[in-house]
Amino acid sequence: MKTTTTRFALIAFFASAMALSSCQKEKTNVTLKTNDTNSIQLTDQIIGEVTGFSDNTGTGKMDGASCRTLTIDSSNPSTRVITFDYGAGCQTRRGIVRSGQMIVTMDQSSITTVGVNVVISFNNYAINNVQITGGTTAHNDGYNGSGNLTFTFNSNLTSTDLSSGAISTAVTTNYYEWLTGSATSTKEDDTYAITGGGTGTDVAGNNFTESITTPLIKNKASNCVPFAITGVVLNQTAGQSDKTTDYGSGLCDNLAIVTQNGNSQQIVLQ
Repeated sequence: MKTTTTRFALIAFFASAMALSSCQKEKTNVTLKTNDTNSIQLTDQIIGEVTGFSDNTGTGKMDGASCRTLTIDSSNPSTRVITFDYGAGCQTRRGIVRSGQMIVTMDQSSITTVGVNVVISFNNYAINNVQITGGTTAHNDGYNGSGNLTFTFNSNLTSTDLSSGAISTAVTTNYYEWLTGSATSTKEDDTYAITGGGTGTDVAGNNFTESITTPLIKNKASNCVPFAITGVVLNQTAGQSDKTTDYGSGLCDNLAIVTQNGNSQQIVLQ
């Protein structure tokens, strides 16, 4: 069990990866969505900055930047409230630009405590110029049979592109397993596996369901990317053929392969 000075580097997801070099890349008959190529990616970007948080000191395995202000309210001994304030815009070390505030409330002092409940809310919060409203809850489910900490995250989110006004929604339940690095004070050896899925509406108003058919793996190494580096997500959208997004075989790049109707296209993850 980790002490309160260790971090909660534990999740990170939504999109990542690499394209398999052996995969034929055709660029026809693949329908791509604007803001919600992957509803799971949105949830993961929300959670990304919380990972690595050391509840007492505000230090540890974090993806933040000096332009972000971190405030910890521990006046109530039974709760911990952490406010991540990105002001008008702040680029994290992993290249994601955030603005506004994300507020994290825990009913125990450490996120690594088995059974702790977490609520994540937003105040004028945006990621890469996409405003996020709604909220996320999390629960520390304890250690699994492999001795790894596990978490359940439930999100109900609406994203609005501040440039185009396009709106999409996502309701997700994702499960995170902390695979490696839980015993160290550095985030560079952390890896996570993500399973689960979600439903929502895309920017055109179409209903969709997404599910992780092969676990997504995240790698927090300093030379890696803020996306999954392997794993597959299945998207089923009303009026369209099923579509899969394959994040590759483990290379730390920002490429993925989308396949639909037997045709494949390489995409760049952002």
